[in-house]
Amino acid sequence: LHLKHNDLDQISDISFVMDTLPKLRVLDLSHNDIRDIPFGALRGYSKLERLYLSKNQISRISRQSLADMRSMVELDLSDNKLIADVINGDSKAPIFELENLKSLKISRNKLSTINEHFFSKLPNLRRLDISYNGIATIHEDSFTNNRQLDFLNISYNNIRELRPRLFENIPRLYELDASHNELVALPD
Repeated sequence: LHLKHNDLDQISDISFVMDTLPKLRVLDLSHNDIRDIPFGALRGYSKLERLYLSKNQISRISRQSLADMRSMVELDLSDNKLIADVINGDSKAPIFELENLKSLKISRNKLSTINEHFFSKLPNLRRLDISYNGIATIHEDSFTNNRQLDFLNISYNNIRELRPRLFENIPRLYELDASHNELVALPD
């Protein structure tokens, strides 16, 4: 279902359509005016595999808004207004619990730090793009539970240091883009 380039401002605007299409696999809501993803907004659409929400005005995401989405493999939240503490309301909680998610784009938002819990419930994540955010710090245990990660884009941030243990638990990483940061040294 492609609903991009419209004037939708609430996820609930499309719930009636979602309810009539229980086997829907792709939902593209890019280029709308959606501001938040409230609790349970997309909960229970278990067949949905790809969700595109880029280029909206999203500044808040309830932690349980995407619960029970076991088929979700790709999520694009780029070009929004996300800030780490308002994504889930709890800095110690993971951003999402999407056990089969393989690709996550959160580029061009307003994240300033990535803590050790942020991606901890995404064990099958392979591609992660957190570029263009203004990130200054990435906790050295941020990717401990992301052993499948093979592509990581942290470019165009404010990162001064990459901690030595940061890449220890991601043995499959074959592409890292850390360009256009403020790096002064690389780990040994």
